[in-house]
Amino acid sequence: MSHRKIVSLLAIVLLFIFTVFLFFYESYAHNGAQSRIDEHAHIVAEALWNYNPQGTSEYLYLASKSQNYQQIVITDTNEKIFHKTIGEDPARIESLLISLNLISQKHLTSDIIYEGKKIGRIDAVWSCDTIYFELFILLVLIMIYTILHLISQILYSKKSLENDVAGHTKELYGLNSVLKLEVKEHKQARQALMKSQELYRLIAENATDVIWMTDMDFNFTYISPSTFQMGGFTQEEMLAKTLDKTVLPDSLEKLVDFYEKTLNLIKVGDPEGWESKIIEVQEYCKNGSTIDTEINARIFADDDNKPAGILGITRDITHQKLMEKKLTESEKKYRNILSNMDDGYFEVDLAGSFTFFNNSMCRMLGYPGDELMGTNNQEYMDKENANKIFQTFNKVYKTDVPTKALDWKLIKKDGSICFIETVVSLIKNSEGKKIGFRGIARDISDRIKAEQEKNKAQQFAIEQEKHALVGQIAGKMAHDFNNILGIIMGNAQVALMGTRELETKKTLELIFKQTIRGRDLTKNLVIFAKDQEPKQEFFKINEKLDLVIDLLKKDLEGIEIIKEYRPGVPEMLADSGMIEHALVNILQNSIHAMGMVEHPLITIRTYSIDDNITLEIEDNGCGILKEHLEKIYKPYFSLKGSRDAKGSYKTGIKGTGYGMANVKKYIQQHKGIILVESEFGSGTKVTINIPVTKKELTIDEKKKTQKKITQYEKYILLVEDEIAIAEVQYAVLTQAPCNHKVDTANNGQAAMDLFDTNQYDFVSLDYILYGDYNGMDVYHHIRKTDKTIPILFVSGNIEFLESIENLKQEDTNIDHLSKPCPNKDYVTCINELLERSHTP
Repeated sequence: MSHRKIVSLLAIVLLFIFTVFLFFYESYAHNGAQSRIDEHAHIVAEALWNYNPQGTSEYLYLASKSQNYQQIVITDTNEKIFHKTIGEDPARIESLLISLNLISQKHLTSDIIYEGKKIGRIDAVWSCDTIYFELFILLVLIMIYTILHLISQILYSKKSLENDVAGHTKELYGLNSVLKLEVKEHKQARQALMKSQELYRLIAENATDVIWMTDMDFNFTYISPSTFQMGGFTQEEMLAKTLDKTVLPDSLEKLVDFYEKTLNLIKVGDPEGWESKIIEVQEYCKNGSTIDTEINARIFADDDNKPAGILGITRDITHQKLMEKKLTESEKKYRNILSNMDDGYFEVDLAGSFTFFNNSMCRMLGYPGDELMGTNNQEYMDKENANKIFQTFNKVYKTDVPTKALDWKLIKKDGSICFIETVVSLIKNSEGKKIGFRGIARDISDRIKAEQEKNKAQQFAIEQEKHALVGQIAGKMAHDFNNILGIIMGNAQVALMGTRELETKKTLELIFKQTIRGRDLTKNLVIFAKDQEPKQEFFKINEKLDLVIDLLKKDLEGIEIIKEYRPGVPEMLADSGMIEHALVNILQNSIHAMGMVEHPLITIRTYSIDDNITLEIEDNGCGILKEHLEKIYKPYFSLKGSRDAKGSYKTGIKGTGYGMANVKKYIQQHKGIILVESEFGSGTKVTINIPVTKKELTIDEKKKTQKKITQYEKYILLVEDEIAIAEVQYAVLTQAPCNHKVDTANNGQAAMDLFDTNQYDFVSLDYILYGDYNGMDVYHHIRKTDKTIPILFVSGNIEFLESIENLKQEDTNIDHLSKPCPNKDYVTCINELLERSHTP
């Protein structure tokens, strides 16, 4: 058994003996104390029975003093205190032992019995001072352990020394040869270390970056020679400085912050504290200038793994910072260009979500930047355009070839439509990976709108060409043809007055009726061929219908008329004569169609919905075959007379072929829509929708335009020869939200006189005017003295529509609207034109 095990076993045995002693001795002391308190209870029993506390006072005092009681209390069976004795205060050392719980205070109690009856209880607090004897026993055991341990140590050391002498003698022979080998290896290692140190010295002294070391007080302990090339200081000059003398105050704060944070990490055992950090600082040069540097620094440890100093590598990044500054300024410059350019610029990721866009893109879509960012571009277009964009972007992605000019339609925040022309290309990152798309978008809504109007005008012109020859013939021959018809009609009437033969009379009556039909045909032909701009006024459509019904009263005999006039239908702004002629033609067609019907019925409805005045005329006549519905608006086309293959009309009913052509022409001139629904044998319904033009902006229109109106309280010259239109335009311009001051002129001469007299901010100009001067004459007169005042042409004249686009290319301060135009569009267009003219 080893010496250590013997000593440990001896300690355990002694510790066990002491523990057993403590247990029995503590039990013995406690039993003794309890016996004594029982004895005290017996002694004081008689005194308590006689309730004489004086007899026990001295006894209990002596007992507390001799038995080390802190307190003795005697109580009767009612818990009333019979006697209480307080012991003496313990000595200072004893108080200390009590506070350390080395002397425990135990509570002892015993019942007081007198003649076999319990008459009270004695309680005592006893200080168990067994510690003194226990400490004595512990000291004795320690001495015994020490003596035995020393004897064992002496015996073990003697034996170990003998073994060591024998073993070391043997080892000396082997170590002698090993030592020779180690001396040789140490010599080789020293040579290698010298070579390594020389290599690191060469690297440090020839490095472009400055390598340095400081102690924990920022005093340089080493710095490489490249400090001279970087700042102009020699090694000796830098070694005489502290780190805080070489950098600017702001940079010193960065270094101190790095130093404190790193030390805190090291203190808490975080390995990150030993890692290097990169810090950008500004350093002084010897000539007084400063340079930008990048320091890669870390705290290094000594042999005890405690922080010993700072190791750093400093690199001059002045040129790099200058390049970054120039790059930032350049980026800022181009960002400003992008943000302020008229065309929209956008960038999207591969999924089509916006990652960047300029202000023009926001204005184009009507969304603020925070709502637009991150949304997908397909949210702002219909399915057809979304598919078109997907195909285009996919092609750009696959081919890496930018698009040229892609036209597509966007839905703005307010629900309106804008057309844009876009060039799209790929975005790649520094590794050449495709990460998104960029594009430049130009709002071409005005161009598309102009092209649409031009196409309408061209289409209208084509339609005019179709009957141009008819118009020319009608204009040249109408007078002579009517003269011929007049001679035939007159002679037929004279002959009818003088003839009595029935057959001859029938022949003459036929001739007379055909001359009337020829007169009507000539009249309709002239009306169709004539290009007449509507002369508009406000009137009630219900009153106009009643007038036409009254005019056709004779033709309507035997026909039931049902009128369904809904209340609240606003007044119509239109050419009264044109609408009247259209109604006459439609009702005459219904009258003719019901010639073979047993119970003819015409139902007329009027109502207003979605800012449109709607008129329906429905009959229960013969109807029209579906294959003929698309032909009813063509000149010369008729299903009456010789073309009545189905026998749907009475004999003698004939048509000119121009009635519905004229009706459609009138409705289109008022920007209305006509729809004919018919089923052969069941009747026909004609529906006409004409936009409502109100005499002022509605509450809803005012709310919508309020946010858009930025130009108000301007001085405007309003040139319009139609009183009804002029009154409407005057009302919307002078009331909220515009509140403009307005002068009106109803002819060209008055307009030019007013312009020469006053200083206006804007001119609203009709093209067709009464008198010797039209709108274009007024325009040229204004431009002689004012080249920049914004002018808005308001006209639907075909000649004007063909010429205005060329004029707009030459003059950017003009625009146009076709009559009739909604009040909201009129106000908005004026505001936009004023904004454009005030933008530098």
